[in-house]
Formats: sequence, C-alpha cells, structure tokens
Amino acid sequence: MTKEAINKYLDELEHRLINEAEQITIGVNASWVNQFANEAAVYIFREDGVIVHVGETKSLNALMIKLVSSKSAADDMGMLLQEVVAKHLKLSYLLVDLGRKELEERILERIKTATKSYTKAGKQQAHKNAYERWTEEDDERLELLFCEGKSVRELMNIFARNEGAIESRIKKLELREKYDR
Repeated sequence: MTKEAINKYLDELEHRLINEAEQITIGVNASWVNQFANEAAVYIFREDGVIVHVGETKSLNALMIKLVSSKSAADDMGMLLQEVVAKHLKLSYLLVDLGRKELEERILERIKTATKSYTKAGKQQAHKNAYERWTEEDDERLELLFCEGKSVRELMNIFARNEGAIESRIKKLELREKYDR
C-alpha cells in the first residue's frame, strides 16, 4: 500500500467515525454494555457534540465493561461517567482491524486544542472542590442556602463545584421535595 493509499484509507475511516457512526447515549449497566461486539475498534466520546476523548481498543465490549465497572474504572473516568452520563455524553465507534492506532492519533491531533478536561486536576482548575467528598457541614450549609433561595449558579460559586455536582447533591438530599422548589 502506498502512503497516499494509506492516507486515503485513514481519511475514509475518520470521516465514517466522526460523521456517520451512530452517537449512542451512554448507559452504566450490564445490559447497555452487552450491545458492544468483542471486536477491535476506535471510539470517541462527545460531550454536547464536541469530541472530548478518542481511543482504540482490541475489544470494545471489554473496554465498556471496564468503563462502567465501579471496581475497575479509573477514578477520573468513573466520576465523569457518573456526572455527565445521561445528560451530555455520547459514544461513537467504528470497528477497525487495521490502522486503529493511526486513526486514533489522527483524530487526537485534530482535537488537541479542545479545552475540556477529564482529570481530577483539570476539573479542579475550573471548580476547586470538584470530586471532593461532600461533608456533613457542606450538606447542612447547602440546605440552609437552598432554603434561603440561592440559585444553582450561586451555589456553584459558593461551593466551588460544577452545576452537575450541585444538582446531584440537591437531588440526593431531596431538597426540592423538602422545600417545594
């Protein structure tokens, strides 16, 4: 195969993955995982339509099992999935036998300038307390401020956490039901 033919092949794969592959809503359970073949693939995660992660794997099914398994998922990816899963994240993939690594690197190069971060340190640059445990004092303070009518945006600033973290905690503490808001 000539270099020109290889580039054409990779261009075609990239186009199919980015523009034609189905965008699948992420689920975090065994039945969702079972839809994936135990085959080699290149995959991308999109957040609100923007590619934020690209990777390649020898087994798409094994990778998805690993991602949704709380015991084996990397902390940062596991936390990300819990935070934005249903609302923002979509998965696309393309079964690829030859050229997975090259395709992954090619797409990575294109999205290099993306500003989204999926590491704890990266998230904490934007929100100091991202992924930190909520303390009992935090919960009490959140309830008090929620009672006072503070908006989610104000609570985000006060607690140095993102919108998803604030909304999740309000839901967990059942504050909307408790205070009819």
